[in-house]
Amino acid sequence: MATDQAPTTSHEAPEVRTVGGARAAILAAAALALVDAAAAHTIAPAPALSTRLVRHLYDAGPMFAAALVVAACARLLERTAAQGRFRRTLPFVLLALASLGAAYLTLPDDLSNFAWRVSTSAMQADALLNGLVVLTALGVPIAALVGRLLGARGWSRWMAVLAALGAAVVNHLVLRGDYPAVHLFLGLGAAALAGGALARAPLPRALRPLRPRAATALLCALSLLCAASLVVPPPDDVALVIARAPGSSLAWFVAGRILPENEASLEVDIPPAQAAWFNGRADLPDVPPTAPGLVPPDPIVIFLVIDSVRADVLADERLAPRFPNLTRLAAESRVFSAARSPGAQTVYTVSEVFAGKYYSQQYWSEHPAGGLWPHEDTSVRFPELLARAKIPTITFASKVWLVNEYGVVRGFTEETVVLPETTRIRAPDAVSLVAPAIARLSRSNAGPLFLYLHFLDAHFPYDRGGAIADPYEAYLREISVVDREIGRLRGAVTALGLDGRAVLVVTSDHGEAFGEHGTIHHSKTLYEELLRVPLFIRLPDGAHRRIDEPVSLMDLGPTVLDLFGRPTPAAYMGQSLVPLLGGEPRALSRPIAAEGRLKQAIVFPDGVKVIRDQRKRTLEIYDLGRDPGEIDNLALRSGEEASRVRLLRRFFGAHALRRPGYEPPYRR
Repeated sequence: MATDQAPTTSHEAPEVRTVGGARAAILAAAALALVDAAAAHTIAPAPALSTRLVRHLYDAGPMFAAALVVAACARLLERTAAQGRFRRTLPFVLLALASLGAAYLTLPDDLSNFAWRVSTSAMQADALLNGLVVLTALGVPIAALVGRLLGARGWSRWMAVLAALGAAVVNHLVLRGDYPAVHLFLGLGAAALAGGALARAPLPRALRPLRPRAATALLCALSLLCAASLVVPPPDDVALVIARAPGSSLAWFVAGRILPENEASLEVDIPPAQAAWFNGRADLPDVPPTAPGLVPPDPIVIFLVIDSVRADVLADERLAPRFPNLTRLAAESRVFSAARSPGAQTVYTVSEVFAGKYYSQQYWSEHPAGGLWPHEDTSVRFPELLARAKIPTITFASKVWLVNEYGVVRGFTEETVVLPETTRIRAPDAVSLVAPAIARLSRSNAGPLFLYLHFLDAHFPYDRGGAIADPYEAYLREISVVDREIGRLRGAVTALGLDGRAVLVVTSDHGEAFGEHGTIHHSKTLYEELLRVPLFIRLPDGAHRRIDEPVSLMDLGPTVLDLFGRPTPAAYMGQSLVPLLGGEPRALSRPIAAEGRLKQAIVFPDGVKVIRDQRKRTLEIYDLGRDPGEIDNLALRSGEEASRVRLLRRFFGAHALRRPGYEPPYRR
């Protein structure tokens, strides 16, 4: 018998499906990949369309690979985790542990130098470094938690997503050209904030027709395809543009070309005139002085280094009125129009010039006060050779590490740290260096003397010439400050009656970038805007001569020794410029090279330049005669200039320091 039964009616609201943790991770990766793609076109644009397309794959691939791992973990937790508070907190705990592990693997290289700079002891530096690593790592799960909380409401959810995208944009604008691990965690933090907010968003209608398994399979397939970028090394042109833009978070960590280990065994045709420089030189005899008679037996050599001065600043006649003292001094000097620094950062350059050896030829180790320094390196600095000859060697140091203890310089019989600063960030100004130098010169006797001053006024931040918005103008004003004090020093030399004995060497440790190759300041590259520096040497005769022979600051150690009538160790990688100062038409045979931050460069006599980055695994070759801006990378052409690359590797490999278990470290 049939029974009428009233139909049941449910008054419960339909279940609202949310994006969920797995899809949120993929969507956040997609959004950040779009930001990276947009930034790539502005910060490090690729010339060819094919390069741009492949570069976007390598930008997005690692990001999607990480998202895939997060999505898989989220799906696993959704199915297996316990209910309640434990289920809600477990993802953040796991994310924190993973973030801490990644942080300790990547961040110390980026943060250790900063920790040392703002600390007063090694223990304090280590504590600060560990604190920075932990705080940076915890920023990722905290960003995810904040995103999760803000994702509860529509307006706050999208504010969080916009904030994440803004952080991703800022990530490309700060610390440009370096600090890949810091960029990595800024990118991960942005992704965590966006993913946390999107996880609680309603599932978009566009995704609802797809069954959950089909949607997951589609997204996983896309992620796996992009994750292939982690296995297959990118082409050379792609690796180069990625290396210039570390803000692309994970892309920077993609492996590039594999470099052979035994550099000195490379078979290569060495130019006969330079053959002696492509093999070890430790067993060769010292190079005797040339004795051209340009200086009296008791010379006073005043070695002045102005930090961060580009060659084109002092060579530009339009700027000459702004630097009257340097302009006047250059008019009384031998001016080298094609001088290059052996590095792009003060520590490297000064240590290379004073030791006569490149970075990989010296031993760098942890100093008790913190940081990597050549204090245990046994290479003889040229002031040591002067001191052994009973020649007074004097410095008034603008930094605590520009004294004997740290090994960057060594051999000073008189050293004074001027106005030591507890923060180690701010250096004394030129006035503070010149005043005691003049006082010391006034007490000099009839014998020879060597004086070294390093002016840090023109170093960033450019604020010693008065507050001004334009960085380049502020930079020029800082050089004017040094110009005034060098004029005062030059006047004191005359007033003290020392003109007949004084030799003034004026140069810079490196140049400064103002947007070239997408970089600012210095230290990050070995392009010409950083390597080309001014160099002029005033002799007692006060004669002016322009010398166009390409030279290196590595030649200054042998030159100073030669001026004092002392031989040069054969292991020094430079040659004396004294014959050129005397007007002899002498071609120098040593290669002109540069090294620092595991980058190596060499400029050949015909103007071809090779740059090799061992850390980023990139290679560049430029014809400076045809392409002075270093834009057209010849290394991107198959087989182009392969012999030049082998020569660079052979040169540095033949002279590299070899100790059991020692590899030249990466030092900022």
